Amino acid sequence: MKLITSKKFFIFQIYIILIIFLFTSIFIYISKKLNLNSLNQLLYNLQIDKIKSEKFETIILGDSTGGNAIDASYYSFLSKSNTGNLSLTGGLSEAGLAILENANKDKLKNIIIISDLDIWLRNPRSGYKFFIEEFENYNNFFYHYYKNLNLLDISRITRMFIEKYVLNKEVISIENDYIKQFESKPENKDYYLLLENIKYEKFNFLRDIFEYCEIKNLNCVHANGPIIKNFCENISFQPYLDEIYKQFDLLNINYTKKVFCLENDEYGDSISHVNPSKKKIFTKKYFEILQ
Repeated sequence: MKLITSKKFFIFQIYIILIIFLFTSIFIYISKKLNLNSLNQLLYNLQIDKIKSEKFETIILGDSTGGNAIDASYYSFLSKSNTGNLSLTGGLSEAGLAILENANKDKLKNIIIISDLDIWLRNPRSGYKFFIEEFENYNNFFYHYYKNLNLLDISRITRMFIEKYVLNKEVISIENDYIKQFESKPENKDYYLLLENIKYEKFNFLRDIFEYCEIKNLNCVHANGPIIKNFCENISFQPYLDEIYKQFDLLNINYTKKVFCLENDEYGDSISHVNPSKKKIFTKKYFEILQ
């Protein structure tokens, strides 16, 4: 009798585990379909979709400065070249080489890398490895299941679902081919870019991209991301730029020195993000300096 009771209890436990697994699986599957993802995951999905479905002639790589400054459709119109904006974030910008390696190269000719001016102050990250994992497992449900199978992600997904569908609040989403900006914007105060804080190993990801471009006979160029005007007017700004360009020269990087200094009505939710209403204007400005 005791053995039978123990067996029933064991079977009951198995049922509970299966129900939890099924519920969690459905929950994670729905969250993926509803785009209830983190900012980085949204960008991974957006850019991998493009890579798998498009044959671009021009590709824009880099961080959020390029994502917010370049309207790919308008750039395509101006350049008469099918353009894809595959920008990620500053923390993931080192995935540029991984994107380039996996992009269709049948028609590819031009690579434009746009970097936030403060990117050289940030520690290097393994963006390459992260992107390769996402690309190779893009349609692998079990990869995403195990990746999100933790209390932090489940609570985040639950919070986003409640905010979006119950409270009708704004959550992270895609708009105009990139992450939708928030309405708030930082104060335009004094900021500093100090050359003594430069992380020189950060330049390696750019070197790798240009070496790949040379091997594949692609036209590659680097451009500075925009920055609010107060940066440009600071006494530390030009020495900082000079040091960056010195590193570019040492690595044989093809680049433009132009810096777009943003007025109060030209920047959005970050000191280096073009206001969405000005995106086409800056797309044209970048097109003109890159010709």
